[in-house]
Amino acid sequence: MLSSPPGALSSVRELEHVVIIKQGVEARRRFADWRSRKHLKSDAHGDIAYQDGGCWEDSSLERSAQRYLHGFLFLSDWYAVIESGDDSDALDDACEMAMEWDRRFGDRYPGPNQADSVAAGVPAMAYHDDATARRLIQLSHLMDVAGSRMTSEHHDALSSLLQRTALLLATDEFYAGLNNHGLFQDLAVAKYLADGDRTIDPETRAQLSETVVRRLEQNLFSAFTPDGVHVENSPGYHFIVALLLVVGVPVLEALGSPRAGELREVLDATERFATHVLRPDGTLPPLGDTKPVRWSEASLTRTYRGEDFRWSVTQGRRGTTPGERHAVFPHAGYLVYRSSWADRGAEYCLLKAGYHSHYHHAADDIALLISSRRVPVIAEAGHYGYDLTDPMVRYAYSQYAHNSVVVGGRSQPRVSGKTGGVEFEHLSATGPGEVVRVRGTNRRSSGWTWSRVLTVVEPGNDRPGEGDYDGPVTYVVEDSVDLHGPAEEDFEVRWHLAPGMRLEDMPGGVRLMAKERHIADIEWQCDLGLAVGTESGILEPEPRGWVFREPGKKWPSTVLVLSGRGPRLRLVTTIRTRREATA
Repeated sequence: MLSSPPGALSSVRELEHVVIIKQGVEARRRFADWRSRKHLKSDAHGDIAYQDGGCWEDSSLERSAQRYLHGFLFLSDWYAVIESGDDSDALDDACEMAMEWDRRFGDRYPGPNQADSVAAGVPAMAYHDDATARRLIQLSHLMDVAGSRMTSEHHDALSSLLQRTALLLATDEFYAGLNNHGLFQDLAVAKYLADGDRTIDPETRAQLSETVVRRLEQNLFSAFTPDGVHVENSPGYHFIVALLLVVGVPVLEALGSPRAGELREVLDATERFATHVLRPDGTLPPLGDTKPVRWSEASLTRTYRGEDFRWSVTQGRRGTTPGERHAVFPHAGYLVYRSSWADRGAEYCLLKAGYHSHYHHAADDIALLISSRRVPVIAEAGHYGYDLTDPMVRYAYSQYAHNSVVVGGRSQPRVSGKTGGVEFEHLSATGPGEVVRVRGTNRRSSGWTWSRVLTVVEPGNDRPGEGDYDGPVTYVVEDSVDLHGPAEEDFEVRWHLAPGMRLEDMPGGVRLMAKERHIADIEWQCDLGLAVGTESGILEPEPRGWVFREPGKKWPSTVLVLSGRGPRLRLVTTIRTRREATA
């Protein structure tokens, strides 16, 4: 058994990274709303009336709002007030809320699955794997910063709730497995051991410590591909889980794990993808469940401190120019290309062809994104939410919301019974001006196989891919679909354009216009006769033609649809950007 002393984790400052803490005027304003109206206010979820704890059982709230409540994430606005002592009742209120939650649900654990919760009449988020971990993290931090000022009643009640929660998270039945939720569960237990009730008996402490080490090692080693990319298909979660790796390594070192040093090498390998995947404007590409937002420099540099990454995250204000403009990650299934590190309006292209985890996966296999002069040329619908009963969520996860080929008028499912079925190859680029050439292959459906070859060309560049390039870029996309059963099938090739993008017909294709700027041309050649159409802002019978700049909010966008029917599909689409129009 592990023999780490009771205070072994108390010196691991990195554990503070898993606590959500908000400070400043806006946080105090939201707390003031609690004090005046007993409302829990959130920028993401609006005003939620506490109702003496009735909010926890309000099934009309969105899933993310229920997670916010059951995870006690609202305490993120309270910690500064509690620590300062500016509001003498804040600590009592927080403790009473924890006790009220415990009175309602503490002895009603229904089982590890949502179906168990439904059958028992318990809100699904009360014992959701991630929400439960967040609750332990947030309340453990409350104990750490204010336990000495709690009344004995509050201290004893919170200590009991924390220990029962930690023991539940440590069970095999409740464990979320090898994914980011499982990581949060293990780090929640570590946070409890560091900050929680120090009177926990030695046998229980050793049991929890051994569980943390065993599961954390396994989870962190399986979280990234051999080329250093997080397996959960969403670039945003690469940064989230890399930060958990930053936290996990010193936790394992403090608990005596002999493999902690190996994990530091894994962390080093993840920085290359992080450097390249950020777009020239500093935002993340909206793949999977990633939101297309700019993350703060402070939050990102908690994880990575290399000079190449610092250049990428600051758009060249600090750091050192990376030596390569494109990067291929063959195990993960990514190509990321840009025309320059010096130009914030540089060309950017990403192709993803990998299905390594069910978590946060969408039917966006062989997804392609292109931007030029800070304008999305080939865009994505993005992330809408998690409630699969919502038609807009189902649309966002489907092939119809991505730059994809739909076969037979039916999207592939978001997830399959098992991962895999999507392959990536790095091909030789030998033609004039060719920078890189890759192939993605989608074999997830039994009735057909779709492959997409992407070639990135810098016309007229004698040294393609080297130095900075400020000319137009040509993207050649070769789509092939072979059928394994039906003699013929319907095909739809879908290209998502940014809101406000206007199409103008031209021989063999269309021009893409942003206001009066000529952004790009799209031309195509196909072995089938193709019908050319567009979709925008359709709600019935199924959503089509929407973009989600923020979760839960939608804007009409335009989708260029090329459709035809035949025994196979052979389509070459050429996308040429128009850099010469730059002022």
